[in-house]
Amino acid sequence: MSRDDNGGLKPASLEKDPFTPEFRVVARGNVRRGIRLERIFWVTLKRIAESRKITMGALIEEIAESHGESGNLTSAIRVTCLKWLDEQNSLLRDQKPGKEQKSG
Repeated sequence: MSRDDNGGLKPASLEKDPFTPEFRVVARGNVRRGIRLERIFWVTLKRIAESRKITMGALIEEIAESHGESGNLTSAIRVTCLKWLDEQNSLLRDQKPGKEQKSG
């Protein structure tokens, strides 16, 4: 691990430039998809898949199926990543010490 600008540790997954596009082939069953995304989105997709205990291929297939073939898959992937990160941020914010728990 390396240090970030504030002296904190930076995860190894983000040591490379997060803005650099990476092309990957993701396979699920007989379907292979070639996808170009910025590195930060690949890192996030991996975290989503791990949190759900599914493969990256299964996750990409779910995103593709939920947005239809006529849509832009890379856009749908980016939105999915941002929504997941927003949900994670909300969960962390709700767990802050001293914050009242929401009653449901």
